[in-house]
Amino acid sequence: MYQDGHLLDEIVFYCSKSFIFQNALEEQVHLQFLKLMLTIVTSNQQISSGLIVGIEACFQIFANGQKMIETTSKAALTQMVNFVFSKMERKFKEDQILLQESIDLLKFLSQNVLFEKDKEINNLILKHRLLGLELVTSILNNAGTTLVTHETFHPIVQELCLGISHNSIATNPQLFELSFSVFLLLIRHFRHLLKLEIEVLLNTVFLQILEMGNSTYQQRLIVLQGLYKICEHPQTLMDIYFNYDVDFQMTSVYEKLMGITSRICQGRTEAKNSIFESKSDQKEQDKKLRNKALQVLEAITRSLVLFSKSDVKEEEKGDSPVVLGGKNVLDSITMTQTLSLSKTEDTISSDQLEKVANQKQVFTQGIKLFNSKPNRGMKFLIDNKFVQDDPESIAQFLRQTPQLSKHAIGDYIGDGDQYNIKVMRTFVDQMDFAGLDFVAALRLFLQAFRLPGEAQKIDRLVEKFADRYCEGNPTIFAKADTAYTLAFSVIMLNTDQHSSQIKHRMDVQAFIKNNRGINDEGDLPEAFLVAIFNEIQQNEIIMEDEGKIAEIAMGWGAVQSETKRMEQYKKEAVTIQKKSQMLISGKNRQVSAWKTANSKELIRPMFSLSTWAFMAAFSIQFEGSLDEETTVLCLSGFSNSIYLSCTYELETEKDAFVTSLAKLTNLSDVYSITDKNIKAIYTLVDIGAKMGEHMQKGWIHIIRSISQLDYLQQVVSDKVSPALAQFVQELQGQSGLKQIDQIFMSSVKLSGGSIVAFFRAVCEISLEEVGSQNAQKIPRSYLLQKIVEIAYYNMNRIRFEWSQIWRVLQPHFNTVALHQTQQIATFAVDALRQLGTKILEREELGHFSSQNEFLKSFEYIIKHTNSPTTRELIINSISQMITSRAGSIRSGWRSIFSVLLKAAQTDDKMQHQAFAIVQNIFKNNLEHLVSSNVFVDLVSCLAEFALLHGQGPQHDEQIMTAIQMLQSCTKSLVQRAEEESLVQLKRKPKSVASISTSQVMKASPQAPRINNLPQQAYLTEQGTISEEHFYLSWFPILSAFSRVINESDSVLVRTHTMETLFETFKSSGHLFEPIYWKAIQRNVISPIFDDLYETDPQSQEARAAVLILGLRLLVDLVSVHFDLLVSFTDFLEKSLDRMVLLMGNPDEKLASTGQICLNQFLSNNALKIAHLKERGFVMDRITNGFTQTFPQELVNIRIEPLEATGHLKFVLDWATERATKDTSLETIHFEQTVIKCVTHLEYVQSVRDFCLASETEPVICLLNASERDAILDSIYTSYSMARSFNHNMPLRHAIFRRGWVSQLPNLVRQESLSLQIYMTLLFSLIKHHPEGRYVELLTRESFDVLERCVQYSSDPKFQRELVSWSPTLMALFKQLSVIEWTTDHPLYQYLEQYFRYSIKLVFLEQPRLVIQEFMNRICDLLFKNEIRQ
Repeated sequence: MYQDGHLLDEIVFYCSKSFIFQNALEEQVHLQFLKLMLTIVTSNQQISSGLIVGIEACFQIFANGQKMIETTSKAALTQMVNFVFSKMERKFKEDQILLQESIDLLKFLSQNVLFEKDKEINNLILKHRLLGLELVTSILNNAGTTLVTHETFHPIVQELCLGISHNSIATNPQLFELSFSVFLLLIRHFRHLLKLEIEVLLNTVFLQILEMGNSTYQQRLIVLQGLYKICEHPQTLMDIYFNYDVDFQMTSVYEKLMGITSRICQGRTEAKNSIFESKSDQKEQDKKLRNKALQVLEAITRSLVLFSKSDVKEEEKGDSPVVLGGKNVLDSITMTQTLSLSKTEDTISSDQLEKVANQKQVFTQGIKLFNSKPNRGMKFLIDNKFVQDDPESIAQFLRQTPQLSKHAIGDYIGDGDQYNIKVMRTFVDQMDFAGLDFVAALRLFLQAFRLPGEAQKIDRLVEKFADRYCEGNPTIFAKADTAYTLAFSVIMLNTDQHSSQIKHRMDVQAFIKNNRGINDEGDLPEAFLVAIFNEIQQNEIIMEDEGKIAEIAMGWGAVQSETKRMEQYKKEAVTIQKKSQMLISGKNRQVSAWKTANSKELIRPMFSLSTWAFMAAFSIQFEGSLDEETTVLCLSGFSNSIYLSCTYELETEKDAFVTSLAKLTNLSDVYSITDKNIKAIYTLVDIGAKMGEHMQKGWIHIIRSISQLDYLQQVVSDKVSPALAQFVQELQGQSGLKQIDQIFMSSVKLSGGSIVAFFRAVCEISLEEVGSQNAQKIPRSYLLQKIVEIAYYNMNRIRFEWSQIWRVLQPHFNTVALHQTQQIATFAVDALRQLGTKILEREELGHFSSQNEFLKSFEYIIKHTNSPTTRELIINSISQMITSRAGSIRSGWRSIFSVLLKAAQTDDKMQHQAFAIVQNIFKNNLEHLVSSNVFVDLVSCLAEFALLHGQGPQHDEQIMTAIQMLQSCTKSLVQRAEEESLVQLKRKPKSVASISTSQVMKASPQAPRINNLPQQAYLTEQGTISEEHFYLSWFPILSAFSRVINESDSVLVRTHTMETLFETFKSSGHLFEPIYWKAIQRNVISPIFDDLYETDPQSQEARAAVLILGLRLLVDLVSVHFDLLVSFTDFLEKSLDRMVLLMGNPDEKLASTGQICLNQFLSNNALKIAHLKERGFVMDRITNGFTQTFPQELVNIRIEPLEATGHLKFVLDWATERATKDTSLETIHFEQTVIKCVTHLEYVQSVRDFCLASETEPVICLLNASERDAILDSIYTSYSMARSFNHNMPLRHAIFRRGWVSQLPNLVRQESLSLQIYMTLLFSLIKHHPEGRYVELLTRESFDVLERCVQYSSDPKFQRELVSWSPTLMALFKQLSVIEWTTDHPLYQYLEQYFRYSIKLVFLEQPRLVIQEFMNRICDLLFKNEIRQ
């Protein structure tokens, strides 16, 4: 008795015979058998060989039955097959027989169904294949762990790929769809095993069919549906890109898929029309294909987005079995993996990944270039280091790179260049023909490339083939020439036997005849030639003809008959099939293991590769379609693409997508907006709300669209379409406004860089709104208002970010505030006021200047605006900010003062308003200004107000008030110094620097703080102002006074300021260190007296009063602080220089002032000067005063030679030697000479007063010898020059004749006075320094003058001269009268002579009394014997 399993096998085998060999049985019998098989298979009993027999019988029942029996048999088979594999998955570990049953079943379906060898597919075979494919689809769609992972199934799965390549060229839609479904399921479950097969089937079969002009509409639609399945699954899509487009050994499948799909979507590939199809049908089919291609592209972008957002995880869910016989088999396929595949992880770093992807793109570019221009392409590949530049490497590259065109390879190795010839020879040498018969070797040779068209190229190639063949097979031919000739003969025979254009074909005898005598004058064996002939006749040598493949894509849109189209398709399909099967079964090709894409960085190069294809497809489809589904797909594609561009920082791509999407809104032509444009608007706004962080320059288009939406609400009317009207209504509603406002409100979430880009875009479009670029455009302020809002939103950002924002906003407000429309300008200024008030709420540290930077906008606007309204608004805004935020203003004061000054320079009204604000600031905020380090700016501002031009009492009062305010500042500073001095006196001795701020402030509560440096005391230990406080508080005020004095046009202002300045010096100078006076001298006082060097009389006259006052005040200052200033000699030197210089001024009043001031200085400080250790600088200026005022020109003019003897000659020579200025009567300025004479005469007396300042011991006696001699020489020179002129009668007469004077000119007064002073000084010196040389000088000059007076007295015509010299005689005898005469007195020996002269001159009326006194004095001494011996 049989065991259960064997018995069931026998039953199944016996029953199956009837159905396998007898087809005409009744349906009831068929049904019973199906029931039997279903019962056996689904039972718990095991069968072995009977299973396959029974399944085969069920196939026969299905193929031969009617409709009802077909349905039943298909259902039964599906149940049995699914049960077998399901049972195997459940009990695989327990029962290995179940595994074998499943393997046998899958082999049966693969080998006996998919690989049917019939050339013609009849209806019976077709039904078998369809059913088999459906069953395989069902098995794979429900595959379990064992089927996917057990190695026994893997060879069967690989064989399935060959079956798919065979069936995929079928024109039957159902067969094609099922083949593609199986292919998708293989990708889903077995792609880690089928890397090569997937590449071949996708690249060579399905994508090729998609691009073929002769493929059917259903085929292309099915391929697109299948591609959609692949592309909508992120992991599958990324794996394909990673394993093919990033692998140099593989074809770039994703790139090709993108290119073909994009072309279809753009309508650039339309199939050939059949004459049986109407144009409307064709258009509808093309539309569906484009829409499906669009779905594929959108699915790609969606998958990339999903992959970029998070780790893609497969959903754990089972799939229901495929519904067999349905019309949507492909739709039921899913690419979601339910099982974990055996896979190789991606171990490449992100940087390497992107680098490899970019290199692959460059490699692909090089391949394309080679295929079109071989030599240039090879150079490109070598330059980019894809190939080494040597024949061996190039030849190997040509043979091992499948992407290269065979036609291009043929052209390259056939080129006549010597390097190309070397490559060709190496290329052929790498082929091994040893042991091959001649035709086989020739087939191998010709399949490596396509023969070029030129005879010389072919000749070189065939010649090398013959040589290489004979090298590997040396005994077949006598020499290589035989192989060379025979190769050409075989190639021609192949063309003769298989070309459709040849009618009369060659027979075997003709072939033999053509090849006689080619074997070194002998014949080849006839049997050998016959065998070659038969081989070629029966099996054509098929060369890789890209020309045929190229025809696939040609002829799009051409109308042809269905029969002709199908014939063309079959030819193309056979080529595809052969090529695909050859590639799949290729054994020599090295393929790397399948890798699973895990890195999100893959998306960057992947998206970059696809960018322009996406953009072109989405844009064209959107513009050319009114279908809502198409619109949604396009906008989704745009949204996804922008997201990817933002995420991976692809700025160019992002800008391009945003720009294109903005154009699709059609907001530039609001009356043409349709439903799809409205959807595009919503998409663009949504993108701005969600992707703002990465938008950067893309904000321009989004903000412009938002602006246009506002414009749309203003211009829309009743004439627009209902859709547009409804859209506007939505915009005006809460929901529409909220969506747009969300963009602006969300700006607070943007990073520092992104917010700057956002503001930059808003400002740019705001300028477009207000029409600053277009004067004819009605201005709008929508975005201007939004700028204020978003600025408020972002006010709390960190200081650095806000400063970057303000760099964008500031020029915008500056521009808009100058708008010709007052309303716009007013809004801009008011917006600045609002922002300024808000900014001033933030505390600013001492060394920052953000407030100043912000308020500079007001400064810029008031400087450039021509609108009085705008200026007044700015002034009011400044006033309001001061009123409300004065306590928090720090660096902002600088800009405030600048704004007030610029406003004051416009007109009187603005000037008064601005000054009123300054007064208010000074009154209420002085201490705060000082603590804010803007005291200098306040002082500068007050100085500028004092210099403003204007007229009227109010203007004068304003200027005086400004000066008074400056003076108040100095008084405050002095007060503080006094109060701090009290603090120092009251506390115990300790370092001044240790005084705390609280102590100082407590001691001087009303004194303003000069700066914010609490560690720096106001006074030093010596009681002077500290250096920091001097330069930060005092010096600016002093400089301001100096500026007003120099630059003001009002003499009253200048003089008043001058008095104020020097009063400040006098009252506060003791607080200044000597070093400070250097700065005061250089920067404050020197500029005041710069005009001393002016030579223009009008300029001197205009400033004479100021200079005179200034010099007098300077002398007072020096006198008051002489002891302080003497340690800083430069100050005194410069001051004395000014006085001396002024004495030589051509203006009489100024010259006199210089002399008076110098006289005042000398008289006030005579003894102080005398007791100085270093007084040379003073003495030098005293002698320079003589030089400056000497009328030297009167000495150097010679009309006639002067004759003189004795002492007169000595005097004249003295004068001539010291008169260095050559001149003539024609060039002399007599009026200036007269002024010099007057000034000089006064100066000589001033020097006398200085030298005789002290009664006890005159100053001249306190000087050293050189200093005394210098003064004496200067006075004697004055005397000698005057006497020289008085003696020069020709010159005096010449001057008189010119009419310059009313009487004969003379310098008798100068001559007599100078000599008188000279002798007086000598008497004083003899008294205190009884040196012989002084006695000699005195007696020489005194006897000379006495002698002259005696002569004058004897001649009545010299009465005038005698009268002029009488004071000199009186002074001389008076000095002689007061001498304490003793015999040892230096002058005692000359006493007799003096007495005798007195006797001669006593009769003179004027000096009589003095002479008599002298004579009485001498008589008393002589006759009373009072002269001690």
